[in-house]
Amino acid sequence: MAAKDHKAGVDMCILACVALMAILAVALTTRAAVPSYGPYEPVGRADQPGLLVVDGEPRVDLNTAGVEMLQALEGIGPVLAERIVEFREQFGPFRSVEELMLVNGFGPGKFEAVRDLVAVSGG
Repeated sequence: MAAKDHKAGVDMCILACVALMAILAVALTTRAAVPSYGPYEPVGRADQPGLLVVDGEPRVDLNTAGVEMLQALEGIGPVLAERIVEFREQFGPFRSVEELMLVNGFGPGKFEAVRDLVAVSGG
């Protein structure tokens, strides 16, 4: 009986993984037009890309910030910062800050913590 329950659990896990992969595939291939929340103004030094001003507030630009700048955000360590950069390199520029939740390890809790600290430029 225990083996049968274990197999059912494994089957459910596989089904959940396949469903999640399908959702992510659709999300990445059908990026909807996202409204612009501008105007964006680059800030900082020319040798320090990655910052924007949105409504007078500085924000980290997900499309140009490097690993070090991303790590300055609360809850983002070196591994997650690297994943954000790799995601951007693999799939192209972020079109909305909500796309952060597509990055492995970036869930709703982390997103809510940084939502007002990040922005998306034209790439």
